[in-house]
Amino acid sequence: GSSTTTFNAIRKVAFDSAVHVPFIVFPVYFMYKHTLYDGDGPLAGLRKYRDDASALLLSYYTVWVPANLAVFTFIPVRFRIGFIATTSLGWLSISSFLTHGGLSSTSD
Repeated sequence: GSSTTTFNAIRKVAFDSAVHVPFIVFPVYFMYKHTLYDGDGPLAGLRKYRDDASALLLSYYTVWVPANLAVFTFIPVRFRIGFIATTSLGWLSISSFLTHGGLSSTSD
């Protein structure tokens, strides 16, 4: 719905965080990646997700729960896409930087 009450925002974010992301979004992503890019199949992707789920979900919850609560409560509709896109750019940039070794992997 389009209601911006705190209860409705919490309900939307709770469903997204507890059901949609951990049981649909991330498993499908890992199966897709491991089938099409790594070539070791969907079960390997699910095993990788199982191994990485705790850290991955913690980072997801740290950024996206507050961001989604903001979107569903006080960000005006006309600014929501821009806010989510900016949040996503920041999260993906920092995640990529940290995943690939940060500053320690640069050479002199």
